[in-house]
Amino acid sequence: MSIEVNGMSVETDENGYLVNLDDWTEDVAVKIAEGEDIAMEEGHWDLVKF
Repeated sequence: MSIEVNGMSVETDENGYLVNLDDWTEDVAVKIAEGEDIAMEEGHWDLVKF
């Protein structure tokens, strides 16, 4: 599976996890969250950046 982020294809496994952790960006995190019906807000980012 893959997701499209900023015109690039990012590979994910069958559970939606990144295949290559080096592909992680904030834009990728937003796209993954959108797939789970989550809007990334300040509290989410605080946890991610912790």
